[in-house]
Amino acid sequence: MCEETKHIASSLMRMKECVPSGIETKFDYLKQNCFHVAPEIAHQYWFKIHEYLSNTFQDADTEWHQQICDIYHEEYIEYLKKFKQQ
Repeated sequence: MCEETKHIASSLMRMKECVPSGIETKFDYLKQNCFHVAPEIAHQYWFKIHEYLSNTFQDADTEWHQQICDIYHEEYIEYLKKFKQQ
C-alpha cells in the first residue's frame, strides 16, 4: 500500500459518507481494489472511479450526487498537487 492509494481510499470513503443509508454503492469494493494497484499506475485508478461516478451519480438535481462529484473533483486536484508534481 502506497501513499497514493491511501489518498484514493480516503477519497472514496469521503464520497461514501454522502450516500444516504440503505443505498448500495461500490465504494467499499473500489476501496479494497485500489490497494492492489501498483504504485506506478495508481493515478489510473481515478479513471475507474470517474467512470463509476459518471454512470451512477449523474442526477445534478440530487444534492448528494452533486456532493460526491464535488468531492471527487477536490480530491483529484489534491492528488495531482501531492503526487504528480514529484
